[in-house]
Amino acid sequence: MMKISQEKLATFCGIISAIVPECRLTIAPEGWNTQAVDTANVAMVSANLPKSLFEEYNEGEDKVEVGMDLQKWKNMLTVMNDPKSIIEIEQQKSAGKIRITDGRYTYLHTPLDANTVRKRPTMPLLTLPAAVKIEAKEIQEAIKALSVIGDKARFTCSIKGGLALDADGDTDHLNKVLTALDGSKFPDEAVSSLFSLDYLRDMTKAMKESGTITVSSGHNHPVRFDFEPLEGFECSYLVAPRIEQEGD
Repeated sequence: MMKISQEKLATFCGIISAIVPECRLTIAPEGWNTQAVDTANVAMVSANLPKSLFEEYNEGEDKVEVGMDLQKWKNMLTVMNDPKSIIEIEQQKSAGKIRITDGRYTYLHTPLDANTVRKRPTMPLLTLPAAVKIEAKEIQEAIKALSVIGDKARFTCSIKGGLALDADGDTDHLNKVLTALDGSKFPDEAVSSLFSLDYLRDMTKAMKESGTITVSSGHNHPVRFDFEPLEGFECSYLVAPRIEQEGD
């Protein structure tokens, strides 16, 4: 038996669904966790929801892996429609069902067969020279603005500090320097990479309530976003750079 606020559950689902429509969810003694990669192998997500964020968590010592259809979970929460309510979740292993209720609505949900869902990737351990701490809402607003200009953005970090974002359109250019917060790390020489705004729009929207984000980057390397939407709820996004072609 597990009990968690609808608001926390919705946050968990929203962060993962920004990258993939389904994932392999591990329900472990220490909480929920997943890692998933999109079909194009461009973006990855890692999310660890500890049992301390549940109102009640009694799952024994065994790990269980289930296929999570994120749109179905989000649809259930939309019907329940009360962020302050407590959601009760019970695995009915013998029936292959999950019972989900808020006290008003009760779903008997059939999870996806985990074997039909893409295997969990391993988040690569990258040593990136820049790690800039910024306000989540600031980067979300910047990505939204850059999307009006073009479909890709260049991330540049230099020894002078800050994180510069640039986008080029057919005739226009937009630049935004994000404010670096205390604790940021800057490279010995400038680093720059190009990324698709299609991925960044959804990701930064999911991160916007996270307070601060650490953006780690290198030269023509993936960019990594580390954030905690709730205290103790550790999440990461990783996005591969675009292959630069003439004109980029």
